[in-house]
Amino acid sequence: MIVQLFIPDMRRGIVNIDFSADATFSWYVVLLMVSGVAMLIMAAIGGGQGIGARLLNAAFGVGFLGYAVYLNFIFDGGEYAMFFYAFILPVLMLFRFVGALLRGFSPYPRPELAARHADIVGDPGGNS
Repeated sequence: MIVQLFIPDMRRGIVNIDFSADATFSWYVVLLMVSGVAMLIMAAIGGGQGIGARLLNAAFGVGFLGYAVYLNFIFDGGEYAMFFYAFILPVLMLFRFVGALLRGFSPYPRPELAARHADIVGDPGGNS
């Protein structure tokens, strides 16, 4: 969706966030920043995600944060694109992140880890 924004006073300050002038634009920029930072944090932590999911989190995080910085500091009025997936995608990626995180912390021991642990520590029954 393309939205037109006119900012007539160029002496408005260093940032474009002004909730009294255009609350929709301001909230969009703030939510883009929050989404971008959250996705970068999920990419950095990993939480049991594969490399592909982490790269997607990082790529979208950089994209969202970069567009928010552009709209906040460089944009000087005119048209800007409002992407609705910017509100949906971070939630979906958060669900994937939490799911991967919970799968990584199973209360039941995984057999391959138990075998590796027995090789490192030795057999506790003294049968080694």
